[in-house]
Amino acid sequence: MKLKALPSYGKLMSVERFIMLVDKGYLIDYDGSGCYATDTQISDIDIHPSDGENKVRDTVERYPEFTHVMWFNR
Repeated sequence: MKLKALPSYGKLMSVERFIMLVDKGYLIDYDGSGCYATDTQISDIDIHPSDGENKVRDTVERYPEFTHVMWFNR
């Protein structure tokens, strides 16, 4: 896993907000994708709405520094 500075584009949101937006159907795979992130850095681990809440929570448990998702619209 590699971390680098957040890009100047994209939408940074908390993991909880990402899960809520996916659960409500506001984000789907067709809309784009993201990467796990901290509040200041982005990782090289992709995240997709279709990953499901369990996989997202498992990843966050494995990497507790990931408190955010950097989302990139299509």
